[in-house]
Amino acid sequence: MSFLLACDGSDDNSKADTPLEDVTATEGPKVSDVTRSDCMSRSRGYDDMLRQLVLWREDSNIISCQLLNLQEQCSFDCKVETMMDSDGTLLITYGDQSDDEADCICYFNVTFHVDNAPFNHFHLRLQEKGNRWKSPYLLYEGDVTIGNTETMINF
Repeated sequence: MSFLLACDGSDDNSKADTPLEDVTATEGPKVSDVTRSDCMSRSRGYDDMLRQLVLWREDSNIISCQLLNLQEQCSFDCKVETMMDSDGTLLITYGDQSDDEADCICYFNVTFHVDNAPFNHFHLRLQEKGNRWKSPYLLYEGDVTIGNTETMINF
């Protein structure tokens, strides 16, 4: 059981904090263990190589994920975020958190876990976060079922 507490903002510590509401603690999906491969191949521009999201069930509450063949600047520093919308859509967003400018493109693989994910069937939105060189855009949207084997999504 958890409580939200309110303070009146004064420096008078003689008043006890007052519970506002009894709230059941439930955590939504969150990302952990993000790792990025070394640069697998360099080029001076982007090409149309197939990119994939691979998902598999790690245990009853963890989904393991791999983003394969991402084409990013050589200075790519990946950040992955996730949230569950009120309609039950799992949103996974990745992007470059580096402000470094590079004059080459590399292929990277990114591996991460989605914790607190006890569902096997869900609606997924995968999007790339924008930065000063790219606009944000939706890479994939659709229903996903995770079984005993890997689920592969091409984008």
